[in-house]
Amino acid sequence: MAQKPVPEIYEYSFFMRDGGYKLVPYAQNPPVQVKLHGINMPATPFSTVKDNLKGLPGVHTADYNDRPFGSNLLLTTQFSGCSYCFSVSVDRRSLITAHIDPEKGKGVDGADIGKRLGAEGGFANGNGGTFRAYGRTTDRSKFGYGDGSMVIVAVRRDGTWEIWAQLTEVSGNVIVERIDNQVKKHPT
Repeated sequence: MAQKPVPEIYEYSFFMRDGGYKLVPYAQNPPVQVKLHGINMPATPFSTVKDNLKGLPGVHTADYNDRPFGSNLLLTTQFSGCSYCFSVSVDRRSLITAHIDPEKGKGVDGADIGKRLGAEGGFANGNGGTFRAYGRTTDRSKFGYGDGSMVIVAVRRDGTWEIWAQLTEVSGNVIVERIDNQVKKHPT
């Protein structure tokens, strides 16, 4: 059985680059820095959940509702082949997430994991919402992200959750999109 991630409230940083703020989910020395608090979602190695994709251990935002700081923002480390699994409750007041890492060097392709999670995945601690997996894909008409690196931020505004992805393509182009309301199909 997979171990449940141990999220905590951590400091993250934003810094200004080319006229816009960029989220930095790891230690750096940016020239201008703004600190904030948010729920930290640790990455879960795929090898620890591969045999029980319907019972993924998810970070449930309701566990942090009584925290004075950090309960309105959920962050995780950068993606470069990982999958972001999530379920937003019907009333949008509850969010469950998991960051599934293909573990570089283990011979598992991130795009293949994204497909499997999209087809077979689910949370052990579900909230009644629809399970979705936003992973690496080579077909941008499908639900997922292309080549490059990505940061995902979940934000609770007026009591409801939104999920935003910032993809920096290999070309350097930056794409920002809201992913919790997209209707694109999972890769098949």
